Amino acid sequence: MSKHRSVDLWGQEPSQPPPARPDSATSQAAAAKVAPTAGARRATVLSALAAIGPATDHEVAAYLGWIRDSVGPRRYELVKRGLVVAAGIGNSPSGNKATT
Repeated sequence: MSKHRSVDLWGQEPSQPPPARPDSATSQAAAAKVAPTAGARRATVLSALAAIGPATDHEVAAYLGWIRDSVGPRRYELVKRGLVVAAGIGNSPSGNKATT
């Protein structure tokens, strides 16, 4: 029986788990829960941005059929890795300004 393991965007084991607030047990539990799929989800977000161009987290979420809270952390990880950069300012569904 094969064991599944988390991989980063390029197929390597991650050097660290997804970000979690050190003072929040729920944040740490959520990070541990998404760790096995975080690499695949980063790749999906990157592919979505390549397909639709500059977009807010809300727009990427709508494109993928995800909730915004699932997109933001993966986009943040892509930014930290230098794979995504801010391209401008758009609007959130509430009309507030949001980075694209």
